[in-house]
Amino acid sequence: MAITLTELVGVDTGNSDIQAYSLEVDDGQAGDFMAFGIPSMSLELVVPATRGLTYRLRYRAFNSVGWGEFSPVLSALVA
Repeated sequence: MAITLTELVGVDTGNSDIQAYSLEVDDGQAGDFMAFGIPSMSLELVVPATRGLTYRLRYRAFNSVGWGEFSPVLSALVA
């Protein structure tokens, strides 16, 4: 499953440049969130996924103030 975090462009950053993004994904069975990869500036990630499962995702940004709050939880059904 490829995830493009384009919705992050133009968010309120408190006038501080974003230095990294962090993505967390569950196991497709409503389990705990786990960090995916390492925090980076990449806006496109490929997440291993199993067809037929619904994954929950959340992300947050890091700037000079620290880590922001997590986004609302997003759900994606892998077809």
